[in-house]
Amino acid sequence: MRILIIHNYYQQFGGTCAFVNQEKELLENNGHDVRMFTRHSNEIKSFGLAEKVAFIPNTIYSSSSATQLNDVIDDFEPEVAYVHAVQPLISYACYDVLHKRGIPCVQMLHDYRFLCPDAFSFRNAQICEKCMHGNFLNAVTYKCYKNSHIFSAIYAAAISNARRKLKVFDTITRFICTSEFCKAKFIEAGISASKISVRPHYIEGNNASPSYAPGEYGLFIGRLSPEKGLFTLLEAMKHAPEIDLKVMGTGPLEDEMKSYIKHHAINNVEMLGFKTGQEKYDIIRDSAFTIIPSIWNEVFGLIALESFSCGKPVIASDIGSLPYVVQDNKTGILVEPGNAASLTKAIVSLYEDKSRIEEMGHNAYNAFKNEFSPENSYRILMEVFKEVTA
Repeated sequence: MRILIIHNYYQQFGGTCAFVNQEKELLENNGHDVRMFTRHSNEIKSFGLAEKVAFIPNTIYSSSSATQLNDVIDDFEPEVAYVHAVQPLISYACYDVLHKRGIPCVQMLHDYRFLCPDAFSFRNAQICEKCMHGNFLNAVTYKCYKNSHIFSAIYAAAISNARRKLKVFDTITRFICTSEFCKAKFIEAGISASKISVRPHYIEGNNASPSYAPGEYGLFIGRLSPEKGLFTLLEAMKHAPEIDLKVMGTGPLEDEMKSYIKHHAINNVEMLGFKTGQEKYDIIRDSAFTIIPSIWNEVFGLIALESFSCGKPVIASDIGSLPYVVQDNKTGILVEPGNAASLTKAIVSLYEDKSRIEEMGHNAYNAFKNEFSPENSYRILMEVFKEVTA
């Protein structure tokens, strides 16, 4: 099958960009002819004055990206377009082009961008869905994107134009969500249930075998940002001084977390910084369990799969898509989001029960192999592609 992948790479390479590259490799390894139509937000750094002036209207509808996409379609003649992120440089113009050219469009929903200019549906340390039904002026009022009225207005205008004028909820052939939770959210926003398929994320197996032996520390992995519930985690660790926690990652809260740890004399927390590759997986394998204390509606939770792949259970907030990944008392423990006492109780009870850690670790690895495997994910994706091209 000739598959055109469309993606706007972000300035900071993150999970979405890594997933797109992984998808390309998965499809090519299964014999498909894959062409990439991409732009990179780093292009903005080299913009001249004229390009900067044109940035606002181009974010709403980029005629240049539309022309480039038409040229690629003429040359490649794709059977299906597989779309990921399109802002800010490709823009929602790609959906207009695909619709007019009669090419089936499958949209992977990595976040809540169609419902929220900031993509997280999270504001002032709490879930916010004020823009879900199309009133994006809320985002401008609250400066939701980059804490800026101007940038918020640009993205609000772009999404509003996409939903109202381009009618993307109608013209996109199929949407793919990562969980039933996300599917319900997009149905609530106005997308027909018949147009949404559920396909859990996957990760390629790491280079190490699972380790079920309980390690001596709990582990957090991820971006150090407000929606991750990190101060709930630190508060929980204050009340479990006999248990060590390692924090792997960087982000805007890093300095504030270090100050909090020092001020409250939390001596059982170690900040590791950013780790990748085999070093990251070795740290996971040597842990007792990982912790995902999020306070926003996680779209999926790839960290849980990385933990599962190493034979480690997960203590996670009972919020968003996390309960669809972590099975309570089977592959981990679910706790009330934002409740430090509940989190402390879960950490202490699991840490002290070594046999339970091992049992859950086996269950977690089995889930990774059976439910979240590349093979299962590929099968679901092919079912979608065949349906939309039939």
